[in-house]
Amino acid sequence: PDHWSGMVTLTMWWQASAQRAVRLVVDSLCKGDGAPVLYPLKLDELAAGARSLPAPLAAASDAALSTLSSRWHDVLAEAWARVVTAYGFVTPPARGKATAGDAAWYFVRHPIVVVEIAGQRQVFACGHKLPTPSRAASEVADRLQGLAVGQTIEVHAELDVAPSAIAERNRMLAALQAVGAIVPV
Repeated sequence: PDHWSGMVTLTMWWQASAQRAVRLVVDSLCKGDGAPVLYPLKLDELAAGARSLPAPLAAASDAALSTLSSRWHDVLAEAWARVVTAYGFVTPPARGKATAGDAAWYFVRHPIVVVEIAGQRQVFACGHKLPTPSRAASEVADRLQGLAVGQTIEVHAELDVAPSAIAERNRMLAALQAVGAIVPV
């Protein structure tokens, strides 16, 4: 009662250049063993040596280009979904423990996003990619897409599925609970 109290508000949003974001994706795609390669250095022939790329450098470049051209948009879409659902953090929080995913009610704490990548629907929450929903759980993915932060859902009403898909729905709910996107009520 005889001291002042105060509050500090920290507002956060992510901000990065597009080039830096692309570099992060390139680094995640082009992982190598990092083994050093010895390049010849002949002091009398520096100009001649600069005219052609060393074979190991050309091979590493070709491998990187091949990887980038075949998977670029899919990896970029996945990286973006992870960052956005982690509120801009590149390192998401660790997964926690979850129950069997069979509670009757859940509270939605964080955004849940369904993204199509390489022809498959992927579910992302809290910076984590969750188990890929099968065709049986496709209708669950549709309904997950419509959930809003702050919403309390009744599983049997909002996520009702055919009896053959109940186990997979519960697996998805347990995964969402493990990353902290939902909590049982």
